[in-house]
Order: sequence, then structure tokens, then C-alpha cells
Amino acid sequence: MNDGILPPMGVCMVTLCRILKPSNWQQCEWFGETPEGGAISSMKVAVPTEVLDEAVAAGNLDLLELWVEDEFGFPWVLAHGEDMSFMSTEQYHEWSTEL
Repeated sequence: MNDGILPPMGVCMVTLCRILKPSNWQQCEWFGETPEGGAISSMKVAVPTEVLDEAVAAGNLDLLELWVEDEFGFPWVLAHGEDMSFMSTEQYHEWSTEL
């Protein structure tokens, strides 16, 4: 099955992350307590071929940031500390069935 993200040469995987509200957010708003930090959430996603092609053609990886903003919205951001990984179509199918 090819859902538009699996080019014959492989798949580019990136990590998205977000910081969730502090666990005591209600007490912070109502009683002025100090926030106790929010959990960090992350997920790996495959970049669609057309988005990757456009970013490469323009020579501008900031286009990936725009794609993340359009596709996933706030508060998801591209995790720049994580490497992009490229995998073959077969590796992608193996990875996706492990989830």
C-alpha cells in the first residue's frame, strides 16, 4: 500500500515534540502556585515526498517547520536536537508494524 509518503527510494523520518501543561496548572491559575513543569511528548513521523522534494529544491529546511505547523499545529515543533533518519520502504514497513 502506498499512501503518498512512500517513495521508491525510501522515507525521511523526523521527530516532533511538544511540552504539555504543568501537572498543577489549575493551582497555578487559581492559587498562584509555581508551575511544576510539563511533560515532554514526542513522536516520529514520515515526511511526505512532495514536502521533502520542495525543501530540497529550495535548499531551505525551514519549509519542514512550516509543514509541521500546517499539518500538526501548535504546540508541535520539529525537534532539531534529533537527527532525521532515512530508511528504505521495507524498513519503514517493519518499523510501522512494530508499533
